Amino acid sequence: MFVAFEGIDGSGKTTVSKMVGDALREKGYHVYITKEPTENIQWTEEMKHSRDPASGFSLFFRFTEDRYVHQAEIARQLESGRIVLSDRYLLSSLAYQGAIIESAFPGRKEALKWMMDTSSIIKVRPELTFYLDVDPYVSMDRLSRRASLSGFEESEYLNRVRELYKSVDFEGKITIDASQEKEKVFSEILERIEHALMQ
Repeated sequence: MFVAFEGIDGSGKTTVSKMVGDALREKGYHVYITKEPTENIQWTEEMKHSRDPASGFSLFFRFTEDRYVHQAEIARQLESGRIVLSDRYLLSSLAYQGAIIESAFPGRKEALKWMMDTSSIIKVRPELTFYLDVDPYVSMDRLSRRASLSGFEESEYLNRVRELYKSVDFEGKITIDASQEKEKVFSEILERIEHALMQ
Protein backbone atom coordinates (compact mmCIF):
# COMPACT_ATOMS: atom_id res chain seq x y z
CA MET A 1 0.00 0.00 0.00
CA PHE A 2 1.16 3.49 -0.90
CA VAL A 3 0.01 6.34 1.36
CA ALA A 4 0.78 10.05 0.92
CA PHE A 5 0.49 12.77 3.55
CA GLU A 6 -0.33 16.24 2.31
CA GLY A 7 -0.97 19.68 3.75
CA ILE A 8 0.41 23.18 4.05
CA ASP A 9 3.59 23.71 6.04
CA GLY A 10 2.81 23.41 9.73
CA SER A 11 -0.15 21.04 9.26
CA GLY A 12 1.65 18.28 11.17
CA LYS A 13 1.95 15.82 8.30
CA THR A 14 5.64 15.03 8.88
CA THR A 15 5.11 14.28 12.58
CA VAL A 16 1.95 12.25 11.99
CA SER A 17 3.46 10.24 9.12
CA LYS A 18 6.33 9.20 11.40
CA MET A 19 3.89 8.29 14.17
CA VAL A 20 1.89 6.16 11.73
CA GLY A 21 5.05 4.48 10.48
CA ASP A 22 6.16 3.60 14.01
CA ALA A 23 2.71 2.26 14.89
CA LEU A 24 2.53 0.07 11.78
CA ARG A 25 5.99 -1.35 12.46
CA GLU A 26 4.94 -2.22 16.00
CA LYS A 27 2.04 -4.14 14.49
CA GLY A 28 4.45 -6.18 12.37
CA TYR A 29 4.21 -4.38 9.05
CA HIS A 30 7.26 -3.58 6.94
CA VAL A 31 7.25 0.17 6.36
CA TYR A 32 9.27 2.46 4.12
CA ILE A 33 9.06 6.19 4.84
CA THR A 34 10.07 8.69 2.18
CA LYS A 35 9.47 12.32 1.29
CA GLU A 36 9.34 14.90 -1.46
CA PRO A 37 11.17 16.75 -2.68
CA THR A 38 13.90 14.13 -2.46
CA GLU A 39 17.52 15.04 -1.80
CA ASN A 40 18.23 14.79 -5.53
CA ILE A 41 16.41 17.95 -6.49
CA GLN A 42 18.30 21.17 -7.19
CA TRP A 43 16.62 24.48 -6.39
CA THR A 44 17.65 27.90 -5.18
CA GLU A 45 16.53 30.13 -2.32
CA GLU A 46 15.31 32.64 -4.90
CA MET A 47 13.05 30.00 -6.44
CA LYS A 48 11.62 29.12 -3.02
CA HIS A 49 10.64 32.72 -2.32
CA SER A 50 9.59 33.80 -5.81
CA ARG A 51 5.89 34.07 -6.59
CA ASP A 52 6.53 34.76 -10.29
CA PRO A 53 4.80 32.26 -12.61
CA ALA A 54 8.08 31.58 -14.44
CA SER A 55 9.66 30.36 -11.20
CA GLY A 56 6.50 28.41 -10.45
CA PHE A 57 6.73 26.60 -13.77
CA SER A 58 10.43 25.90 -13.20
CA LEU A 59 9.73 24.39 -9.78
CA PHE A 60 6.82 22.36 -11.10
CA PHE A 61 9.00 20.81 -13.80
CA ARG A 62 11.81 20.14 -11.33
CA PHE A 63 9.48 18.51 -8.82
CA THR A 64 7.85 16.46 -11.59
CA GLU A 65 11.25 15.24 -12.78
CA ASP A 66 12.20 14.42 -9.19
CA ARG A 67 8.91 12.53 -8.74
CA TYR A 68 9.39 10.63 -12.00
CA VAL A 69 12.64 9.19 -10.62
CA HIS A 70 11.25 8.82 -7.10
CA GLN A 71 8.31 6.70 -8.26
CA ALA A 72 10.70 3.92 -9.35
CA GLU A 73 12.03 3.61 -5.80
CA ILE A 74 8.49 3.63 -4.42
CA ALA A 75 7.53 0.88 -6.87
CA ARG A 76 10.49 -1.25 -5.76
CA GLN A 77 9.50 -0.89 -2.12
CA LEU A 78 5.88 -1.78 -2.89
CA GLU A 79 6.97 -4.83 -4.87
CA SER A 80 9.02 -6.00 -1.88
CA GLY A 81 5.87 -5.98 0.24
CA ARG A 82 6.44 -2.77 2.20
CA ILE A 83 3.87 -0.14 3.05
CA VAL A 84 5.18 3.14 1.63
CA LEU A 85 4.44 6.38 3.47
CA SER A 86 5.42 9.58 1.67
CA ASP A 87 5.60 13.02 3.24
CA ARG A 88 4.27 14.92 0.18
CA TYR A 89 3.72 13.66 -3.34
CA LEU A 90 1.86 14.80 -6.47
CA LEU A 91 -0.86 16.77 -4.68
CA SER A 92 1.79 19.11 -3.21
CA SER A 93 2.81 20.26 -6.68
CA LEU A 94 -0.79 20.86 -7.69
CA ALA A 95 -1.35 23.01 -4.61
CA TYR A 96 1.96 24.82 -4.11
CA GLN A 97 2.97 25.46 -7.71
CA GLY A 98 -0.66 25.73 -8.79
CA ALA A 99 -1.09 28.70 -6.45
CA ILE A 100 1.71 30.45 -8.37
CA ILE A 101 1.13 29.47 -12.00
CA GLU A 102 -2.67 29.61 -12.11
CA SER A 103 -2.44 33.32 -13.03
CA ALA A 104 -0.88 32.23 -16.35
CA PHE A 105 -4.05 30.33 -17.28
CA PRO A 106 -7.63 31.47 -17.98
CA GLY A 107 -8.61 29.99 -14.61
CA ARG A 108 -7.80 27.47 -11.88
CA LYS A 109 -9.57 24.64 -13.69
CA GLU A 110 -7.34 25.06 -16.74
CA ALA A 111 -4.19 25.28 -14.59
CA LEU A 112 -5.06 22.08 -12.73
CA LYS A 113 -5.86 20.25 -15.98
CA TRP A 114 -2.49 21.26 -17.45
CA MET A 115 -0.64 20.09 -14.33
CA MET A 116 -2.54 16.80 -14.25
CA ASP A 117 -1.89 16.21 -17.96
CA THR A 118 1.81 16.97 -17.48
CA SER A 119 1.88 14.61 -14.48
CA SER A 120 0.52 11.70 -16.53
CA ILE A 121 4.10 10.37 -16.55
CA ILE A 122 3.71 9.70 -12.83
CA LYS A 123 2.25 6.20 -12.95
CA VAL A 124 2.76 5.24 -9.30
CA ARG A 125 -0.09 6.87 -7.39
CA PRO A 126 -1.10 6.59 -3.71
CA GLU A 127 -4.10 4.46 -2.82
CA LEU A 128 -4.72 6.87 0.06
CA THR A 129 -3.81 10.55 0.27
CA PHE A 130 -4.42 12.16 3.64
CA TYR A 131 -4.85 15.89 3.32
CA LEU A 132 -4.30 17.48 6.75
CA ASP A 133 -6.37 20.63 6.60
CA VAL A 134 -5.52 23.53 8.89
CA ASP A 135 -6.01 27.29 8.84
CA PRO A 136 -2.82 29.07 7.72
CA TYR A 137 -2.88 31.24 10.85
CA VAL A 138 -2.65 28.08 12.95
CA SER A 139 0.12 26.68 10.78
CA MET A 140 2.03 29.98 10.85
CA ASP A 141 1.90 29.94 14.64
CA ARG A 142 3.33 26.42 14.63
CA LEU A 143 5.97 27.38 12.07
CA SER A 144 7.10 30.36 14.14
CA ARG A 145 8.57 27.86 16.62
CA ARG A 146 10.80 26.26 14.00
CA ALA A 147 14.47 27.06 13.83
CA SER A 148 14.43 27.13 10.03
CA LEU A 149 11.72 27.71 7.47
CA SER A 150 11.36 26.39 3.92
CA GLY A 151 10.67 29.66 2.11
CA PHE A 152 7.04 28.86 1.35
CA GLU A 153 5.52 30.19 4.58
CA GLU A 154 3.42 33.30 3.90
CA SER A 155 -0.17 33.53 5.13
CA GLU A 156 -1.63 34.95 1.89
CA TYR A 157 0.20 32.40 -0.25
CA LEU A 158 -0.69 29.54 2.11
CA ASN A 159 -4.36 30.55 1.88
CA ARG A 160 -4.21 30.06 -1.90
CA VAL A 161 -2.38 26.77 -1.47
CA ARG A 162 -5.03 25.61 1.00
CA GLU A 163 -7.80 26.56 -1.43
CA LEU A 164 -6.17 24.42 -4.11
CA TYR A 165 -5.65 21.50 -1.74
CA LYS A 166 -9.35 21.63 -0.87
CA SER A 167 -10.60 22.07 -4.43
CA VAL A 168 -8.64 19.30 -6.14
CA ASP A 169 -10.75 16.21 -6.77
CA PHE A 170 -7.97 13.68 -6.23
CA GLU A 171 -8.63 9.93 -6.18
CA GLY A 172 -8.20 8.49 -2.69
CA LYS A 173 -8.00 11.91 -1.02
CA ILE A 174 -9.24 11.95 2.58
CA THR A 175 -9.48 15.31 4.35
CA ILE A 176 -8.50 15.32 8.02
CA ASP A 177 -9.07 18.21 10.45
CA ALA A 178 -5.47 18.94 11.44
CA SER A 179 -6.44 21.61 13.97
CA GLN A 180 -7.14 18.75 16.39
CA GLU A 181 -4.53 17.36 18.78
CA LYS A 182 -1.95 15.38 16.84
CA GLU A 183 -2.83 12.20 18.77
CA LYS A 184 -6.40 12.40 17.49
CA VAL A 185 -5.24 13.08 13.93
CA PHE A 186 -2.84 10.15 14.20
CA SER A 187 -5.52 7.77 15.54
CA GLU A 188 -8.00 8.67 12.80
CA ILE A 189 -5.43 8.15 10.04
CA LEU A 190 -4.10 4.89 11.50
CA GLU A 191 -7.62 3.53 11.79
CA ARG A 192 -8.36 4.34 8.15
CA ILE A 193 -5.11 2.74 6.96
CA GLU A 194 -5.69 -0.41 8.98
CA HIS A 195 -9.21 -0.64 7.58
CA ALA A 196 -7.86 -0.32 4.04
CA LEU A 197 -5.22 -2.98 4.69
CA MET A 198 -7.93 -5.44 5.68
CA GLN A 199 -9.87 -4.95 2.44
